[in-house]
Amino acid sequence: MGMFSQIKGLAREMTKTLKGGSGGSSLRKRAPEHKIVRWREQKQTLFGARPHITRKDLQKTFEKLPDNIPHIGKFSKEERLKIIEELYPKKEVGTFVTPSEYNRGIRMLKKRLHRTGNLRERQEIRTKIKFLEHLKGEQNEK
Repeated sequence: MGMFSQIKGLAREMTKTLKGGSGGSSLRKRAPEHKIVRWREQKQTLFGARPHITRKDLQKTFEKLPDNIPHIGKFSKEERLKIIEELYPKKEVGTFVTPSEYNRGIRMLKKRLHRTGNLRERQEIRTKIKFLEHLKGEQNEK
């Protein structure tokens, strides 16, 4: 019986240390606020936890958006769909758009921005970049 009581005592000590202290308090620590908020924001991004999005889903998302997006600008439905054709052509991308391909489209726009001298074109490209980054969900993390 002596050995059994030793094992029982060890088990009791293990549960105390696992619970977080000798007092046996079962109070759980809450996650820090910034982690909780960031976790919620990730669900609002374009890709979420998915490794890719279909071109059709991307087009549907672009179609459903309002014409005027606050702090970004005005884009008609035709302009939004033109962005998809311009940056993510079916020949290159295929049926799926991955986050890296989406980011590559944004990088292509940024390169075009630096090459362009025309101020009106530069402003149009800037609003496209803002629009795509907003959709991706980067604007949520201010």
